[in-house]
Amino acid sequence: MSYKFYWFIGLLDILVRERGDRIEARQIAISMVANAWYPVNFFHLELGWKDQLHDSVKKLNKDLQLIFHSQNDIGTYVSDLLKRDSETKNLVNYLLRYVPHRFLSPWFKSIGNDEKKGMDFASSFQYGNPYRVIGKGESAVIEINPIWKEYLIVNYPILTAFAYWYLAKFVQQRNPNVPNVLEKLQKPMERLPMDDQKKYWNSLIKSGLEVRCIYTDKILGVGDFDLDHFIPWSFVSHNLLWNLIPADSSINSSKSNKLPDLKDYLPSFARTQQSAIQKCLNSGQTPPKILEDYLTIRKPAEQIAELKEKELLEFYENVFEPLWQTARNVGFGKWDGYIQQNLNLFQE
Repeated sequence: MSYKFYWFIGLLDILVRERGDRIEARQIAISMVANAWYPVNFFHLELGWKDQLHDSVKKLNKDLQLIFHSQNDIGTYVSDLLKRDSETKNLVNYLLRYVPHRFLSPWFKSIGNDEKKGMDFASSFQYGNPYRVIGKGESAVIEINPIWKEYLIVNYPILTAFAYWYLAKFVQQRNPNVPNVLEKLQKPMERLPMDDQKKYWNSLIKSGLEVRCIYTDKILGVGDFDLDHFIPWSFVSHNLLWNLIPADSSINSSKSNKLPDLKDYLPSFARTQQSAIQKCLNSGQTPPKILEDYLTIRKPAEQIAELKEKELLEFYENVFEPLWQTARNVGFGKWDGYIQQNLNLFQE
């Protein structure tokens, strides 16, 4: 279960930050929720069937609709909720019921799955375990074994990397079709700028290519567009050219990280992409290096440029339908579309 990885990571973070001999178990539980927040609620990763940490993080997001910019903010807010919200308290207490002693199970292999013995054994240092558990539930305290403390602090970077590596393998097994899981285990990094991609589309518009927003049908001018990730960035985690399309600036806020209807928008997407490639290749200039992005979908830009209408649409369907369906399966929502959303706003 994922809780063992998140418990260990939280314990190490607090130990290194505070350097004390004792840590409130509640602090570690809050850290677990904060560290699992973005993988579960932003990237829609599955941490495991009936995983209690996964379910707790989803429950908090569903009930409270929390949006934060840092894991520290999430931890602070959850800590505050514990003082006044019974649901949050129940969720955190559920994590603390078994996690502290179950993490130590490798030190007590002889007792098997006996929970009572596990709790008893975890209350002392006699088995060489790295900590002992004093008390139960929300009031429990984790006392670090003196013979382990320096080792844990000195080797913090290695131990944390070790935990994340095995957490990534664990999560990847439960999300076999989701790309780039390792990059989705923490708060999303700042996105890389898309200067080259914008330069590519601006140069084509300057040279006379008519580019219409596939969502609004508006003709786009030089610099008068945003680059939209057709399949959301929070799923693909890249800025490769084959998934980007110029779009009216009004689209980003409404589409956000939702999935567009392939039947409505993929044909226009494919034709716009092909027209851009053709214009670029026929310019008489050396093709920009960015066209190599298409190699990642196993068809050079030169071949895409030559596809007939039916072949083009079949190729893009083969690329995007599996991505779309996988993203949908893991929890990404469907976008109503520009016209429907504006109708909804009008009716409101």
